[in-house]
Amino acid sequence: MTPLDILLKEYETLRTEVLERIKIAFSHLGYFGAVMAFAFPASEGFFSKHPGTALVLASLGAVLLLWISVLNWSWVGRIASHLQELELKINAQAGAQDLLTWEHIASRITTGPHWFPKRYVPKKYLP
Repeated sequence: MTPLDILLKEYETLRTEVLERIKIAFSHLGYFGAVMAFAFPASEGFFSKHPGTALVLASLGAVLLLWISVLNWSWVGRIASHLQELELKINAQAGAQDLLTWEHIASRITTGPHWFPKRYVPKKYLP
């Protein structure tokens, strides 16, 4: 295997991991929705006797969901930053400037919430 083949395999593997992490994020959202839609109404009798428990459980669930989302999306951002570096290496080794460009284009499109740390974008691709 040539170094270019190895870089392309790593690029493909990381792209697959990004897709899997996005699927996981949406499945967590689905589980949370199912719990909110079915578990809480089904246990209405218990929560009417202990109203503070419902608030505590709902708050803990929301905080847990938020934490998992932040971890998942920050990991996706780290992978995307690494993919940007791989794009530069692959393009340099292949001798083509615009062979792989998606991560650099996507970084311009998706900036995320303003309170999240910004991802590293190589100066070459800054506007």
